[in-house]
Amino acid sequence: MQNQNLILKKINDTVPETTGVYFWKNANNEIIYVGKAKNLKKRMKQYFEGHINSWLTPAMLDSIKDFEFKVCSSEKDAFLSELKFIKDFNPRYNIKLRYKRSYPYFIFRLNKGSLNIEISDDLTKKNIIYYFGPLTPNTDFSSFYDVLVNSFLYHNGQKIENKELTYWYEQLDIIKSIFKNKYPKFREEIFKKEMQFNSKLEFELAAKYKNALSFLDSLWQNQITEIKNTDTIDIFSFQKLNDKVFVALRSYQHGSLVLFDSFIRNWSGLINEFIENFITNFVANKKEKKSKINLDFKYKDENLIFDENINKRIVYPQKGIFKLIIDNLNENNQAQVDKYIKTHNNKNTKVVWTSLQADLNLDNIDKFIMFDNSFENNRDEIVGFVLARDQNGTIPSFYVTNNLSKLKKEYDIKSDVHFTYYNALIFIQKNLHKITNNDIFIADGGLAHINEIKQALYDMKLNNKVFGLIKDDKHKTKTLINDQNKKINISDQSFLFFADMQDKVDKYAKKHYRSLSNRKISIKQTLNIPGVGEKSIKVLIKHFKSFENIKNATQYQLSEIVNKTIASQIFEHFNKKK
Repeated sequence: MQNQNLILKKINDTVPETTGVYFWKNANNEIIYVGKAKNLKKRMKQYFEGHINSWLTPAMLDSIKDFEFKVCSSEKDAFLSELKFIKDFNPRYNIKLRYKRSYPYFIFRLNKGSLNIEISDDLTKKNIIYYFGPLTPNTDFSSFYDVLVNSFLYHNGQKIENKELTYWYEQLDIIKSIFKNKYPKFREEIFKKEMQFNSKLEFELAAKYKNALSFLDSLWQNQITEIKNTDTIDIFSFQKLNDKVFVALRSYQHGSLVLFDSFIRNWSGLINEFIENFITNFVANKKEKKSKINLDFKYKDENLIFDENINKRIVYPQKGIFKLIIDNLNENNQAQVDKYIKTHNNKNTKVVWTSLQADLNLDNIDKFIMFDNSFENNRDEIVGFVLARDQNGTIPSFYVTNNLSKLKKEYDIKSDVHFTYYNALIFIQKNLHKITNNDIFIADGGLAHINEIKQALYDMKLNNKVFGLIKDDKHKTKTLINDQNKKINISDQSFLFFADMQDKVDKYAKKHYRSLSNRKISIKQTLNIPGVGEKSIKVLIKHFKSFENIKNATQYQLSEIVNKTIASQIFEHFNKKK
């Protein structure tokens, strides 16, 4: 941290607010990363300031010991210089982003006076007069392609030949109208063909037309009226989580959603630099020269650098239909992030640990320890549960259930708040040697619960930080607060971490409460047997482990543990005829 502060000071003192290229160096003075920026000072400071650096890989940040920079005369100069220096130095953290995914298009070409219809990802072919796509994999576009070919290139099974160019352009206009949802007659024709083949028991051909119809319906149903007169539009969403970037993209043509895809890429640097690299490679791979590129308006002031071709095509919608589409795409992409976090939380909590430390403004956190209680006001049973997690996930040795029922009777405790104190105190007493100064205590509740845990810590001469998780009316995690009752703003991944932990501790507390409560009920039922006292019951439980086993035991098995009279009474009680 001290080294990072020194670097930040050096940036403030020496780096200009101009366009250029910067070089991060390690302790051996080796260049480990090369980046470009419209504003060198702003971009370089982002690595070390505030919440932004919680997105970065700790290994990369820890490796940065010094830097250099080169002022460039223009954005184009910076763009080309970055490429050159990456090639020259091959820095460790400059990951080569290659957009290797290839999506097919319907391609229409005029060749020797005839119209050709192809499925291809190569938009550089000669004589292309129209294309439609890119097309989402695993859809029914191949069936639709067959139907297009049969409908427009053949007549009664014979290939159409020797037609004037005007004829083919007229046919192409009809095809364009189909894609634009302006030619409903074609849908009727496909449906009729499907029915005809079904009536002739030619089910394979019927299935082909059914799939083609499904593809067409999908296009038309997903068409957005407001943009149906536009050509191709590519819309992107980017979310960063430590060394991963989550990408979601949609492509529209004539207002129809032709492509939706999402994936994850490894990336150690800033999200801005990922976007620059990804878009550049996406455009180069796609080879489609006319599409507009839509990015979230929040990136407009991030001084992204692209080549002239991309700069002309990028739009940052601030309102209107494209803003709504981007917002929706961001929601879908965030769902992808949330799913990843939930899947990996227990397997690898390191994914969010850096973010947790940044959100709580703490340099080091060893583990989180959360407390919850479960009881009912009209019952004697009360269970306190404790759940702890470190960077490797849940800590089994800290998976603790405290039976607080005796305390409830002894101290006449009726408030959940006071149970929190005893739950925490018992846990601390049992695990005092395992608790470190960097452990964070979490109350399942508000300020009153926080203060009870703080009192338990104080009584054990500890001074760990304590936070509280407040739930909403639906008993779902709502807010994280500190011991001053102030809301802590946290990232989505930190929120999901705490929400998952709170959900688990609540679920396990209730589970153990039900178990204890059911056991008490069974004890009462058994104690109601004349001549069978609590001492006999305890001996039986110790041997048979559960009341279910006692109920299912034979009279002989019972008599081996208690005297024959008691064994007979217990056996008859559970096996008497109704």
